Amino acid sequence: MSRQLTLPSNRLCAAAEIAAVSLYDGETKNLCAIDVGCDHAKLAIYLVQSGICSHVTACDINKGPVNKAKENVSRRTLMGKPLCEYIDVVCTDGLDGLDNVKANRIFILGMGGELIADILRKAHFLRSDELKGKIKFILQPMTSEDELRVYLYTNGFQITDEVMVLDKDRVYAIISAVYDGKKRQGTKAEMLLGKHNIEKGTSLFERQLKRRIKITEKALDNREKSGLESEQLKELLQEMKNIEVKLDVQRCND
Repeated sequence: MSRQLTLPSNRLCAAAEIAAVSLYDGETKNLCAIDVGCDHAKLAIYLVQSGICSHVTACDINKGPVNKAKENVSRRTLMGKPLCEYIDVVCTDGLDGLDNVKANRIFILGMGGELIADILRKAHFLRSDELKGKIKFILQPMTSEDELRVYLYTNGFQITDEVMVLDKDRVYAIISAVYDGKKRQGTKAEMLLGKHNIEKGTSLFERQLKRRIKITEKALDNREKSGLESEQLKELLQEMKNIEVKLDVQRCND
């Protein structure tokens, strides 16, 4: 059995690093996590082996990934003990049936933004007064980032940070959020790109910004040629171009 640290992808490592940061002053160092859509338990194994989490519940809706996750966990040890003593692998839909798991970190990675929002929406226990402000959600949408951010903003979740990471020549946005019950509003560009990403203005963000501007310009051109309403796209495009100009000015001043 292997005792070596099993390193996952850059994307999963970045998500784990976000989880390791304390959510509030005095938070327990005994972190327990749920990983929804467990990707063969690669993240769960890393969280435990690295000492970030003392226990992880890895779950998936499909039996194939669950069986592979169980196999991966069973082949490893930690401090002389089977890793299965630290990682539970279950087959379930989203967070269904996991309300009794005392987790203070919840990962939902590698899914569409609308699906992530739906999983959070169905898990009513997450919004209880008892758990308010005590769970850090680490979310990584593959698509529909704006839909996920809109859901978070309008349903009482505060986005506390965002990180952009390059993995196999693709840029991923990883969102850190906490439920505090307060509804928020944001601009169209903030929903699409992430307020924290805009403020940081990293090189990866600039890459994504240019990509989004090109996509929006093409979509706007198609709508105008078809005689369709395009005011919202125009507003979004202008806001993104304003961000681009601001970044250019900052770069010149540095």
